[in-house]
Amino acid sequence: MRKYRWWVLWILLCVFILPPGKAIPAPVARYVIGDLKDWGFPAPYLHYPRGPGYLRMSMVFDTLIWKDAKGFVPMLATRWRYEPRSLRYVFDLNTHARWHDGDPVTASDVVFTVSYMKRHPYVWIDLSLIKAVKATSNYRVVIQLKKPYAPFLEDVAGSMPILPKHIWEHYTPENIPQDKAAIGSGPYRLKAYNQKEGACFFVRNKDYYRGQPFVGKLFFQKVNDPVLSLFRGDIQAAWIPPEAAPILKAKGYTIMTSPSYWVLKLLINHRKSPMNDVRFRKALLFAIDRNRLIKVALHGFGTVASLGILPPKSPWYNKDLPPVQHDLEKSRRLLKDIRRHPLKKGEGVPSFNPHLTLIAPGRFSREAELIRQDLQKAGIKVSIQVMDETAIDAMIQKGAFDLALSGHGGIGGDPKILNDVIAGDFLMSERFTESPRLLDLLRRNLETTDLKERHRIVNEIQVIHATLLPAIPLYYPEMVVAHDGQIPWFYTRGGISKGIPFPFNKDALIGDRP
Repeated sequence: MRKYRWWVLWILLCVFILPPGKAIPAPVARYVIGDLKDWGFPAPYLHYPRGPGYLRMSMVFDTLIWKDAKGFVPMLATRWRYEPRSLRYVFDLNTHARWHDGDPVTASDVVFTVSYMKRHPYVWIDLSLIKAVKATSNYRVVIQLKKPYAPFLEDVAGSMPILPKHIWEHYTPENIPQDKAAIGSGPYRLKAYNQKEGACFFVRNKDYYRGQPFVGKLFFQKVNDPVLSLFRGDIQAAWIPPEAAPILKAKGYTIMTSPSYWVLKLLINHRKSPMNDVRFRKALLFAIDRNRLIKVALHGFGTVASLGILPPKSPWYNKDLPPVQHDLEKSRRLLKDIRRHPLKKGEGVPSFNPHLTLIAPGRFSREAELIRQDLQKAGIKVSIQVMDETAIDAMIQKGAFDLALSGHGGIGGDPKILNDVIAGDFLMSERFTESPRLLDLLRRNLETTDLKERHRIVNEIQVIHATLLPAIPLYYPEMVVAHDGQIPWFYTRGGISKGIPFPFNKDALIGDRP
């Protein structure tokens, strides 16, 4: 009878006291996420500037707002508003937020972060359109813009990690000690980092202002074979080859397939001859059998990419772009036309028969070989150089390459990604600035707040990219994650932060969202 009364009390507690929709996950003592490489120290400025590096950092540092599966939600800011006439955003901060060393998070930290990141540009955030920032009280901050900035909530408020002023004001990004750099306000504290092992070890922040995370110890660990590691129980979640999904599903793992928010591209150094001739870039496109790439390299688990970069599942996708089929004869005709009519006198046969080098990470060596074979059939000689991905990123930034295989996410969120990857200074940018019309449209993409007009602008950007081909989008891979079901991972609408297409959103570790 006594046991029965306790069950009644528990049911009443759940019905009348717990908020509707609140998840109640079971506590997890230890959880390991497998990966294939190290992504740098998990702090602003110190992590590798790609999505996985930012993701690890986000476990330690919070932003003003965040995204869950459906859209923007509060984080350090409990509420916010935009005043269009004055171009001001007003944020009210959570008065319970604390830094890991116990100091309160206040508006002065936000003001400091904007000022600091203007002096020391942080590659992940563009603050160029912020005119001023001011703390009007301990827990209210006002950010004034120079002009309308359509992606502000995702690109700044939802991506800028807030720094503790009392620590970072004494250091530059180059000389801050790692133990100081890792003090944030997020749900986890960094316990240990091992670059050689590609390992990050986090412990939960028991004083987190949104409630304790239900996972006590969280690891990101480099593994050589994620499928084998899952089978042995060494890790609880990892990206896996799509063909391994049925086997792991039969073993009881939860399988999650990502939206097509990641694209592999053939980057073209359009500032070098003959790649500076759009006819040559189109000859490359027609020579490459992108369907064969998917069939052979991905075992069929992928789709041909739009030449406008954005995928069909993006709300900004231009559905009117015509598909382009593999056409070897059309490629050969274009090459013949260039020989007869070079861009400049003297740029005929001698300059048009170079021995091009294609640089590629090891994980895309199969794609590189298939591309080499296709281009060779068209009459273009190509050598392959397999390199570390970090070295390739550096060569792309310097323009020290002919052709390169490189990919990026972010294509499911705000279309500002087009600015970043077409003409920006971002790590994987095409750095194409040869079209005044395109540059004007990219500028207007950021400043236009009318949704209908912005859609028209983004559609035209995609058309111009598909026409001028500063790079060739190859495919959207089917990206699959297997996990043991202990954590309710989810895919964030548009991707985490600026569009990271991963399911490992820290919001899933707190359990206070519907």
